[in-house]
Amino acid sequence: MNNKNNSIPAVKVEGVKKIIRKSVEDEFICNVIEFVTKEGLTINNIEACMEKVYEHMKANAFLGKDYQVDTGSLIED
Repeated sequence: MNNKNNSIPAVKVEGVKKIIRKSVEDEFICNVIEFVTKEGLTINNIEACMEKVYEHMKANAFLGKDYQVDTGSLIED
């Protein structure tokens, strides 16, 4: 999902919008692509791994604080 104002990516978590800084998103994607390329993973490998990551994050992630880009302040749930 993208916010139309500044193309700020937002992640929807249990009905709550979480703002992610563009630089964080870019670095994460770059790191994943670099690793996938280095290891020669196939799309099936990547999908299987990302499903496991997603399930782990749903079960274990702490989402109590997030960074709001436009104000530069923390958002607390």
